[in-house]
Amino acid sequence: MKKILSVILAVMMLFGALSVGASAASIYPDQWHQSGLVADNQAVLVFNLNGGTLKSTAIVYNSTTGQFEEVSGFNEATYYMLPAQGNPTAHTVGTVIVLPDVIPPTGYSFAGWQYRDADGLLQQPGALANFYIQDWIFTGNNYGKVEFTAVFTPAEAEEDTLAKVMSILVKVFGAIIGIVLYGGDTEQGVALMNKVLGGVMG
Repeated sequence: MKKILSVILAVMMLFGALSVGASAASIYPDQWHQSGLVADNQAVLVFNLNGGTLKSTAIVYNSTTGQFEEVSGFNEATYYMLPAQGNPTAHTVGTVIVLPDVIPPTGYSFAGWQYRDADGLLQQPGALANFYIQDWIFTGNNYGKVEFTAVFTPAEAEEDTLAKVMSILVKVFGAIIGIVLYGGDTEQGVALMNKVLGGVMG
């Protein structure tokens, strides 16, 4: 009888240990929640930089050293913004996150961040500088995180500097020629300059 009780007690202790271990695990599958670095009521913000570079210094978690580091010119494919350590209310529902600014690839302008909202609708970038942590991030398939993608638009082509200078010179000297040769008709002077320079540069 004692042996049976011992076996039952051992089994109960085993199940008790397993249940404690299971309760300690996060309900979210990502490494940040699973490791305990981020609590289940804290959101992880994932930024796809899309070829851009973070303008401000990034706080990056180094999984090798287990420490947070400041990185300037962060331009890896993805930036994970984690809650500040030692602050249990960071990235919780109701808190406000300042979204990072991005230096775009050459020839583009940064238009802002797009993300999918509670209904799965793609929110196009606008003047969104702050993001509020909301309940929907912790429901459905969001898994305690919200993903942003940097959106870029083609930058306006800058007018050739030489063309600007030449245009000014043509107007100035054309006006002088118009006054001297055409009795004050500056338009004729500008036309003459355009004709002369057109023949030279054409």
